[in-house]
Amino acid sequence: MSYDKLLVGSNGEEFPYSESFDKDTYHYLVSIVWDDRDGELSILNNGAHIEFDDDGSWLDFNFSPKSIFPDKAKLSECEILQLLVALSENEENSTTYSKEAIDKKYKKYLESKKL
Repeated sequence: MSYDKLLVGSNGEEFPYSESFDKDTYHYLVSIVWDDRDGELSILNNGAHIEFDDDGSWLDFNFSPKSIFPDKAKLSECEILQLLVALSENEENSTTYSKEAIDKKYKKYLESKKL
């Protein structure tokens, strides 16, 4: 992924990221190291997950950013950093999915769209 922006945490840690928007949704992709694993954090209004580089598994936070930032069309850099803290505090409620499980869910989703 190509990142064109840079978040800098209060401790100086850097997080390259990119953003995109449509009329109803924001989408941020943040390069992150989580528990010593490289990955990409995907943040949308309705959810957030990390896709890990080493095996393609996902850590789904079962958490909606809009629950702490309601009615926001865009997040500020400060809000994205706040969200990183909130996700780390909510990790015990997260679910890990293997790459195979994600692929299976995606295939099922695509099949449901054919109906």
